[in-house]
Amino acid sequence: MEAISCKLKVFCLSCQDSKTVLVTGSSSGIGAAMCFEVARRGARRVVMLSRNREGMERVRDGIVKELSGWDGSIEIYPCDLSSPSSRRSAVSSVLSSGPVDVLVNNAGYSQRSGFLDLGVSGVRSIFEVNFFAGVDLLEMCLPSIRGRGGSVIWVGSAQGMLPLPGRSGYAASKHAVAGFVGSVRAELEGEVDVAVVNPGYVRTNLSVNAVGE
Repeated sequence: MEAISCKLKVFCLSCQDSKTVLVTGSSSGIGAAMCFEVARRGARRVVMLSRNREGMERVRDGIVKELSGWDGSIEIYPCDLSSPSSRRSAVSSVLSSGPVDVLVNNAGYSQRSGFLDLGVSGVRSIFEVNFFAGVDLLEMCLPSIRGRGGSVIWVGSAQGMLPLPGRSGYAASKHAVAGFVGSVRAELEGEVDVAVVNPGYVRTNLSVNAVGE
């Protein structure tokens, strides 16, 4: 966890100074490390979204144990980001408790199968989590973020720039993220900082949960 966290420090500069930070896919991997890092940098409220409640609870307990002097709060919202109704319900609950300053669209899953095995339905399911869930959350959170001069960080992938065999749906979803974020960044210039981060290979559960063998 600490090794991943160190890689993320440069991406967390806008998450300090008593900010409210919402992180998706926060039960493990990069999302969990991001929660540790923004809390370490003084975020006032860390909001965790994931379908894995137990994983989020472990991350929360680890933050509380490691950062004993931190006086912020951690909120857990179990949420199936592949479901539009589930994610909209969760974010509505988040916003009812207070505004969001920083949105980190980190959740996603990968692929380990050729297109003929994956099929159109598989591509759609990958896009639902990797792309449309983030678009949905951005639409809901943007009025709050915009009004507070906040930030949007979207975790992309090196495969959004360099596609590989067996990654057709995943690579396409990350290309879509790059194009979408580029346009939104230009539209919101001067109001909201918008960035897409393309990490290299990091040891997480992404491969374990990938579509295909």
